[in-house]
Amino acid sequence: MFCLQNVSEHCSLFAPLCLGSKGWRQPGPPRTFPHLLYDASLAYHSSAILAKALDTITLRYRCRESSASGLAELCDELSRHGRRAAAASLGLPFAMKPDGFLLDTLETWQGPFPKKQEEYTLKSNQAYTCTSIKDMLSLFLSCCSYATLSHVTVANSACRVTAPFPQIFSDYVSIDGSTSDTKRFENTSVYSVPAIAGLHSSSSVGTMLESLHFQSNRLHFKKFHHFGSAGLEEDEYTECLDQLLQLRECYYEEFDV
Repeated sequence: MFCLQNVSEHCSLFAPLCLGSKGWRQPGPPRTFPHLLYDASLAYHSSAILAKALDTITLRYRCRESSASGLAELCDELSRHGRRAAAASLGLPFAMKPDGFLLDTLETWQGPFPKKQEEYTLKSNQAYTCTSIKDMLSLFLSCCSYATLSHVTVANSACRVTAPFPQIFSDYVSIDGSTSDTKRFENTSVYSVPAIAGLHSSSSVGTMLESLHFQSNRLHFKKFHHFGSAGLEEDEYTECLDQLLQLRECYYEEFDV
């Protein structure tokens, strides 16, 4: 928590990454990816998933054809009103049937982005007028969260997952990353997968910070002698807790990015 507060003071934006379902004090059960069979105790597996999240999130700023000016633009868009903390999401692979359509897939998709806030059927609206994947995803995000600022970047090729990336995919993931009702052939590996990821500034980040403050406030400082030996005073720890609450207050306003 002390390090987290320091990060918020010395950087424009940060996003904690963890494959644990809780993260504070105890990481909790590993996060579930419906089409991945990974061992959370192996750093080789967990680091590969987190690396693929970073690889996808930063795609906009690494593509030659992208019009983005740089990471400073990203930080400025997400850290408005003092929101220095962001949340990251990843769908790996983005599950589509070999003969499926993006529109039908989005209609039944279960995450990782927020659920649609109201009953909305893409088919009955302007979905069929979309001329590109980018247009379709932009429309989908506008349906998930009304009046939310969003930016979509689409790559023409899927993520490469050949060695040294671990083969942690379900037997029902085809070699091209599509999902099937039948197992792929034995002794065949997945060589590419579609992925979807994002950075988000929303009220859920405030909930995360509030949880961190609650768990940190439960600790009895004097029982942890290594805090003092590391040079951390109790007054400094209390000040960090107060600053964490101040950061949390930045997320009370109802707007998402």
